[in-house]
Amino acid sequence: ETSIIELDYYHANSLLLMSDEDIVDKAKQDLDTILGEEARRAKVTDAAVVRLPNAVNWYSPGSYSNMPDVKSSSLHNVFFAGDICRSRHGSWSQEKAYVTGIEAANEILGRPEGTGIIKLQPDELLSHLGGMVFRQQKPCLAWVMQNGLLRWWTFWQFKIHRPP
Repeated sequence: ETSIIELDYYHANSLLLMSDEDIVDKAKQDLDTILGEEARRAKVTDAAVVRLPNAVNWYSPGSYSNMPDVKSSSLHNVFFAGDICRSRHGSWSQEKAYVTGIEAANEILGRPEGTGIIKLQPDELLSHLGGMVFRQQKPCLAWVMQNGLLRWWTFWQFKIHRPP
């Protein structure tokens, strides 16, 4: 059985000096620590290391409609998880990656939507005010994005082979 796992290391300048092989070894060790015994038995059969220093995520105001849902609309056995997926939860970044992972697991296991997910509390007044200010600054942000002043985050993709 084969699994494809993508790992994103943010603020990873120290990894930029490492060889691809050393980065793959580090990623495997990290997965072994996080996922436990099954991961330790797995072998890396293919890996691609992509170095993108000083990069940022590609999502931006207005990009939500272009994000994939957790369950593929084209392929019945393909699911997505991560901060780039659409979710009705309202979280972002690592929290959104965690929540969409649970949403994908719920879909795969046939569990009711929202199982194991804690709902967010309503925004505080300061968040509403921040949103109002941000909406006023959208034209400025659009100019920054159109002029290529935002760059992608560093990420690495690994293909892991799990023995039967």
